[in-house]
Amino acid sequence: MFLTDRWSRVELPPGDIDPASGRARLSYRRAAELFEEATAGEQGGPWTLHQLRHSKLTHDAENGESTPTLVHA
Repeated sequence: MFLTDRWSRVELPPGDIDPASGRARLSYRRAAELFEEATAGEQGGPWTLHQLRHSKLTHDAENGESTPTLVHA
């Protein structure tokens, strides 16, 4: 999960807060921007969050995960 650097000034739903750190979850758009910036200098980059998720599913399938497990990942 991608988290903010600072505490939220407004109350957020519990699902948007990381219980371990108390920090808020970034919006998908902001997380995507930061991820693409961070991977711009990498071979094959910049990468998208969609590519990150797809690569995780591909590795899980290669490691023998069942199709129903992959669908709900």
